[in-house]
Amino acid sequence: MKISNEPINQETQTHMFDEKKIKLFCFPFAGGASSFYHPWRKLLPSFIDLQPYELPGRGRRIGIELCDTIDAVVDDIMSEIRNEFTTDGYALFGHSMGGLIVVELARRIKQENLPMPLLLFISGKGAPNLNVRKARVQDMDNTALQNYLMSLGGVSPEFFQNPELVNFFLPVIINDLHLVECYEDASPVPLDVDIITMFGKNEVWTDEERKGWQQYTTGNHQQFTFPGGHFFIKDYFREVTRIIAQMLHHQIMQ
Repeated sequence: MKISNEPINQETQTHMFDEKKIKLFCFPFAGGASSFYHPWRKLLPSFIDLQPYELPGRGRRIGIELCDTIDAVVDDIMSEIRNEFTTDGYALFGHSMGGLIVVELARRIKQENLPMPLLLFISGKGAPNLNVRKARVQDMDNTALQNYLMSLGGVSPEFFQNPELVNFFLPVIINDLHLVECYEDASPVPLDVDIITMFGKNEVWTDEERKGWQQYTTGNHQQFTFPGGHFFIKDYFREVTRIIAQMLHHQIMQ
């Protein structure tokens, strides 16, 4: 499918999709909150109902105990919004750790015989069954941890100069990174849903890891690459949302 640089015509799509909307559930990277996705509302066409999910321990759910596994994250999601998956017309998006959440959530949805998502969008995450280069946060001293987080691009040097921010957010980031480290998926069972992946050109993933998502679907896997590193979605969020909108528009038109 060719992606146009032009946005979907707002007037046209408003008339076409008055009766049909697609919910887009978005899940964060390690240490991220739902607020990261709020700017997307101004860019996505009105037929897409943006639904950023707030994980425990951040945003409006500060004070709720952090999850200790990806499975526990999925348990939390299903307990909070399971009813949102009982009707057709939704998609899942996740960046980095969020990509693992998307995969496991889709599997749980399938296990419970609920309607499957229209599409899975996975950003900044290589196929987990092929990922053997996991950073071990528990083995890092403070300097190594700071350097690692800054190398990913999600944390600025100024963050570590603010003790209040560090004391509040660092435990959440470390906890989430530990979830990723402990996640294993040696033999993926393909899902009956197309997968769209997005990567930064300078990310560490090999070609095998980038293309490996085809093993996770019985349908199609389409990949998009952007300039930059792991947090390319911060700099290219307009292009990312354009791809999402046009892919979901195509689903409605089928």
